[in-house]
Amino acid sequence: MLRVTILGCGGSGGVPLLGGPGEGGEWGDCDPNEPRNRRTRTSALVEGPDGGRLLIDAGPDLRAQLLAVGVARLDAVLFTHAHADHILGIDDLRQVNRITGKVLDAYGTRTTLSKLDDRFDYAFMGASPPF
Repeated sequence: MLRVTILGCGGSGGVPLLGGPGEGGEWGDCDPNEPRNRRTRTSALVEGPDGGRLLIDAGPDLRAQLLAVGVARLDAVLFTHAHADHILGIDDLRQVNRITGKVLDAYGTRTTLSKLDDRFDYAFMGASPPF
């Protein structure tokens, strides 16, 4: 059976956004007194029956998200698109490489992977450690 863990479900700025009254955060329609309304940027973890782990998107909150669920080993990552809130955790994935000692498979459309390679060439094959 597959297990899916939602690591983050907030918008590109997370919830709350910076600002708001007294600079305590802009909550929109969310109740600031409800802890579940604190939301990090979008990411999910899919775990297979064999223990394999696929990460869907790696936003800027990735390190905190993985620490919160006690995960340090991944087998692959799927980048849905190259917006900042889905890719800026890429440096945290380099630590995953160091832990596992193997290349982390990366998936996405040709366009998305090309943009990642342009922006983060140091993180891909030929890098130490590579994806």
